[in-house]
Amino acid sequence: MSGAVGKERLSCVVVLLSASAAQHAGAAPSTPATVSVTSTPEASDCPSADALALRVSSEVGQAQALVSGSADAPLHFSVEFSKSQAGYRSVLRAKGQRSGKRVLDDISTECDGVAAATSIALALIVEDVAAQAEATAAEPAEPPLIVAPRPQRHPRRAWRSPNEPTSHADARAFATSGATIGVFDAITSHFSGGFELDVPHASLGVAVGYLPGRSFQLGGGSVELELVFAKLNACHRAMDEEAQLRFCAAFYGGRLRATGSGFDESFERTPPWWATGVDVELAMPVTAALAWTVRASASVPLFREQFVVQNATAMEELPPIGVFLSAGAEFEIW
Repeated sequence: MSGAVGKERLSCVVVLLSASAAQHAGAAPSTPATVSVTSTPEASDCPSADALALRVSSEVGQAQALVSGSADAPLHFSVEFSKSQAGYRSVLRAKGQRSGKRVLDDISTECDGVAAATSIALALIVEDVAAQAEATAAEPAEPPLIVAPRPQRHPRRAWRSPNEPTSHADARAFATSGATIGVFDAITSHFSGGFELDVPHASLGVAVGYLPGRSFQLGGGSVELELVFAKLNACHRAMDEEAQLRFCAAFYGGRLRATGSGFDESFERTPPWWATGVDVELAMPVTAALAWTVRASASVPLFREQFVVQNATAMEELPPIGVFLSAGAEFEIW
């Protein structure tokens, strides 16, 4: 049912564009524009370069207004058709007398809808270039970016398959909070935020985090600890239509702050804190740009900090492993 709705929306866009294109029918550039098409195996039902050029020429009302060819023409379009679990996508790029990029999405199960919108978008640009060439013999003004219709996106975020070819990376920001077990030998809260970048087959991320102060008794005094750290991770991505699951390797670098009071001499130490770890992240889409996240991480410090009261009457050593449990949200940046 969702595919039918998406196709209906796209068809409305095509009808409106067809009416606009008809107002300029008959105009075509003296030197034909060219187009090249690439399609993923899943999008094999999408039109070839020859079929798309014929379709655009019919929209313009001029034979060979657009032809299949190389990028050496004064106006060249490259079109990439792909298909994922979210539907069909057309990425349109123009070079020469017009330059820019437009992405068209359709959630239907056939390529007809996104192919129709693509041909109309190309026809509008070809006719606009032809109309300007006929109105003046001077060189065209500085080319604007492509202004083409963009169909309404699926209301939920469309995850990209790890193996799907892509011409750009997805970047997102995230913020989380939760509980930490074992880092300070007690349950404490923590907060973190950062950025992640999706590349083919993987995700790369950087984050900063903070564990607020936690006190423990040692001998006749007390020691208060807090931790600030940075984190780098590399993740393998897996997903279905409803969620994305990531398995990550992580490296932590930070600094402890230990403040002792109630002893013969108060002290403050700021030793470095290094750790390695693994993460499991689950992201569940809410909208096209927003997802809720749940994360579980385990960290193993490379050096375990010790606190010893003079004459070794009492000693405290940080645990050999810590667990971070958190929930939050991530926001797509581009």
